[in-house]
Amino acid sequence: MTPDTPARSAPVSYFTHASIAVWHRGLLIMSGVPAGIELRYHRDDPFAVTLLIDFEHPHPAWRQFEWRFARRMLADARTGVAGDPHGDIALRRCTFAQPHLIVVAADRAARHRYQFPLDLVDVNAALLVFDQIVALEAEPHIAPSLDAIGDELRAMLAAETGRDGDR
Repeated sequence: MTPDTPARSAPVSYFTHASIAVWHRGLLIMSGVPAGIELRYHRDDPFAVTLLIDFEHPHPAWRQFEWRFARRMLADARTGVAGDPHGDIALRRCTFAQPHLIVVAADRAARHRYQFPLDLVDVNAALLVFDQIVALEAEPHIAPSLDAIGDELRAMLAAETGRDGDR
């Protein structure tokens, strides 16, 4: 994986390659399909990671695909399972010869599922750089809690109406 760090407001990306298995309606239709993989992080959306697949040998049914999901999900998958295996994206740790994450991503429109390994070294490196931009552990402190939002709305209502927002 190689870092790409353009302008300060632009996303930070990590690139790697994978051999992808393509499934259609539950049947394996092709395996070993080479593709470029990008993990993209943007400081303006510190809670998310974007995963892009760009097939090296385009097929009429395949193009560049993109999934956006929680950065915490990527971090949690390093030690277990994250996401819904029947949803748009799921990640699970696998420890065969070389530790990696198995990624299963769905293209619902085409009824395709793509499955491929992501080397754990690459995932850790990407998360480390993303963490330098906005620390993963800072997320709870920069995201307003529902209680804080409720308190703010009650205060606004009280200021507007001159009475307590609980009435």
